[in-house]
Amino acid sequence: KITEATVSLTPLGWQISIGCKDCDVQGFATDGAVGIDRGVAVPLMLSDGTAYMLPERLNVIERRACKAQRILARRKRGSNRHALARKRVAALKAKAARIRKHWAHETTTAICRNYRTAVIERLRTRDMTA
Repeated sequence: KITEATVSLTPLGWQISIGCKDCDVQGFATDGAVGIDRGVAVPLMLSDGTAYMLPERLNVIERRACKAQRILARRKRGSNRHALARKRVAALKAKAARIRKHWAHETTTAICRNYRTAVIERLRTRDMTA
């Protein structure tokens, strides 16, 4: 049963999100516990030794976004080329954000399917980098 629908405009175009009510939840673990460690080099490491890395294509998209930002910086403000360059940067940033969000959903679903309890240390990742 559909409970809600949201239409939004992103830098990549229009998007619709549909929320559904699902009564039968299957496939989740009934026992087991795991500790989760967040880091800089390895974004997510479980206490059983499983490492979850961000997708490699994210690095490619971030390099493209960096190059597009350099091009944008050289464009004259108010010109059509500046507007196009700005749209390109926004689209690349939105694509990278979608990849990170998808990775987070996949990772958390995998952890929930394998472990009943997950414990995360209270640590700010920002403090780990200089």
